[in-house]
Amino acid sequence: MRVWRHEITRVIFDRLINEDDHALVRGHLVALLEAHYAEKMEFIMRDPILYGDYINTLDPSEPRLYECIDDFSIAQVCRSFVCWPRPLTTVQCACTYIIIIIIIEFVVVA
Repeated sequence: MRVWRHEITRVIFDRLINEDDHALVRGHLVALLEAHYAEKMEFIMRDPILYGDYINTLDPSEPRLYECIDDFSIAQVCRSFVCWPRPLTTVQCACTYIIIIIIIEFVVVA
């Protein structure tokens, strides 16, 4: 349910423009989760909530699993990625680089 909550916040919550809308969606989300997963609410609602498939980015032999990043070990991966020896040759690679820099700046550093 944490990954579902994460996706809801990325797909819907990030597009809302004011605090009233945020509060409305947050209220519906909490009510829905409490109705079906009351016993797991502490775990589901724990912040920060960050998922990604870049933990094993630097090792091509490892599968890139979409997993929860609870301990901010992503900071080490991001530092390594910034020094990654391969050039940014594709749009996807460049976008991934930008996303990682944003994560470092606004999630890990903050």
